Amino acid sequence: MVRRHRRMAMNGLSKNAQAFHNSSAMKNCPPNNRQACSAGRTGFSLIELMIVIVIVGVLAAIAYPAFIDSIRKGRRAEAFAALTAVQQAQERWRANNSSYSSDLTSAPPSGLGQNASTPNSYYTISLVNSGSATYEAIATAVSGSTQANDANCAKLGVRTLNGNLSYAGGAAADSLTYAPSQACWSR
Repeated sequence: MVRRHRRMAMNGLSKNAQAFHNSSAMKNCPPNNRQACSAGRTGFSLIELMIVIVIVGVLAAIAYPAFIDSIRKGRRAEAFAALTAVQQAQERWRANNSSYSSDLTSAPPSGLGQNASTPNSYYTISLVNSGSATYEAIATAVSGSTQANDANCAKLGVRTLNGNLSYAGGAAADSLTYAPSQACWSR
C-alpha cells in the first residue's frame, strides 16, 4: 500500500520535480528525510548575505560624500541667484543715485528691497563697503545648515569696483579674495 501511494505521488509531480527527486543531490540525503534535505538547499547562506552587505556598505561609503557634495553645489545656485538679484538692484539704484546703496532690505526708494536670506534660508545676504564706485554683496551659509559644511564655498561674494565685476568664494571664516573668475562660481 505504501509503495502504491509513493508511485501515485511521483505520478502527480512535474517532470522537473521528478528529475530533482532522482538527482544526485537527493541521493546523498537519507531515504527517510529527503524532504528536509531538499528544503535546506534553497535560499542564501549567511556568508553570501554578509558579502553582499559588505559590498553595499563599501559602495555607499564611496557614493554618499559625492552625493552630498552634488547637493551642496546645487544649493549654491540659490546664493548665485540672490547675489545676481542684488547686482541688478544695485545697478538700477546707481542709475538714479550718485552712489551704490548700503541698504539691502528697505523698499525703494530708500533701499534695494531685497531679502536678507535666500528663499530656502541656506544663505544670508549682506552688503558691505558700498560707496560711489564700489559695493560688495556677500552670501554666507547659515550655521547649522548643510551648506555651512561646504568646505570651500560656504561664503560667496561679488564685488563691483570702478565698474569691474569680480567674484570670490571661501570657507565661512575666511576673508574673501576677489578675482575675475573663481572656482565656486564655475558652472
